[in-house]
Amino acid sequence: MLIGTIAFYLVLLIVIGFVAYRFGQPTSEDYYLAGRGLGQFALIATLFATWMSTFAFLGSPGFYYSKGLAWYIPHGLLVVASPILLLFVGRRVATLGAECGAITPGDLIGWWFNSRLVAFLTGIICILALVPYATIQVLGIAKVVDVGSNGYLPFPVTVLGTAAIIGLYAFFGGVRAIVWTDILQAALFCVVMVVGGAVAILASSAEGITLSQALENHPTKFEIGDGAIGSVTTLAFIWTFGYILLPHMWQRMLMTKDPKILEKTVPWSSGLALFVIVVPSLIIGLLGPSIIGLVSDSDKVVPTLWQQHISPLYWLLMLATFAAGMSTMDSQMLTAASVVQRDLLGLTDKSPNQWLLRGTVVVLAVSFAALALSPQVSKNIILLASKGTGFAFLIAGPALFLIAGWRCRPSIASTGLVLGLVIVILGDVVSVLPTLPFGFGYSLLGAAVVLVVMLLGRVMILGQHGIAESN
Repeated sequence: MLIGTIAFYLVLLIVIGFVAYRFGQPTSEDYYLAGRGLGQFALIATLFATWMSTFAFLGSPGFYYSKGLAWYIPHGLLVVASPILLLFVGRRVATLGAECGAITPGDLIGWWFNSRLVAFLTGIICILALVPYATIQVLGIAKVVDVGSNGYLPFPVTVLGTAAIIGLYAFFGGVRAIVWTDILQAALFCVVMVVGGAVAILASSAEGITLSQALENHPTKFEIGDGAIGSVTTLAFIWTFGYILLPHMWQRMLMTKDPKILEKTVPWSSGLALFVIVVPSLIIGLLGPSIIGLVSDSDKVVPTLWQQHISPLYWLLMLATFAAGMSTMDSQMLTAASVVQRDLLGLTDKSPNQWLLRGTVVVLAVSFAALALSPQVSKNIILLASKGTGFAFLIAGPALFLIAGWRCRPSIASTGLVLGLVIVILGDVVSVLPTLPFGFGYSLLGAAVVLVVMLLGRVMILGQHGIAESN
């Protein structure tokens, strides 16, 4: 039954992709942005479904389980502050994006600074942000399948199969197929997350475990802050600012020409995220040590909870995990394809072979799957996802200039982006730089360098204008 249910669900997604293809137009704007014509309901569903990745579904409860309330500050800011920023940033991005025909962050930022090099560097940052964040989606699915099937389905088979299915329906249907499947998938994991939180409460009640007993048994889980103020601050920044600057979230802002639709959409998405992601994650993570015992891999806390307490419904958890991972990874693959084609290769709608361009989606799917299988890649969902949001945070400086209407020389913007990129790669990826004091991360330092360089460039321009006026 388990395998049959999953197979039926995956076939359904492929069918949706083929149907969506029949409604599409042969343009990049339609393939990547649904012609900028999404209404409120569709935008709510795709925003929330994209939000609801395996990071939210498995990683967050697992991090509460392992870190306790120390994770509450960055996680709470992600849900409360990010939507406010998304609304503030999104209105400007939607308006300017429609004006210049932007499809990717590089399109818009490069247009604003009138620089192909700035667009290219932004594209590099976008790909580096997407790779680890997309990788965690197939990792999360594979972990749940591993627990549920007792190892019957090998990890590589699940990873490669998932990536292939996502690549197939995204290849044909573009973002329209993704939005349609997001509506289905959002409803599915809403139910499962609420059920998971309820199961944790009922299980603790049945075993006579109260919140005060959980506090007494595991006091460190209820401490806000773990002593490393720099670590908490870095996570707070990259998960508040960096998250909405992830390229696939950026493209959600470009999917409507009317900023008023964003104003109506964001509160709904934020409310759903608070009650369906944060609250159940907090309950499961904090009660987990008392009701399921020791779990060596914190990403398997939710699967273990279901396996121990409601195993007959485990198939529902597996479907929801597929939904959570696919609803984010499909968007990331499509965004990555648009970034490669437009920002890195400079290809547009005038390119002769649209099918060749769409094939980039499949290539990226295979690449993400290969990364997920690599023994060198960290298998912890939160740590991998934080690498992605850390890279995305580098775009904060150019995004601020875009929103504020500020300018600086393209050479200055390019210099700042290069310096920030080098700092993050050397500090957070290859780890050849010394550890920063108080646990601060290099993603925070890199973004600060980008912003400072650009602000100095703006001061130089203002100073030169003042001298010219005085003369």
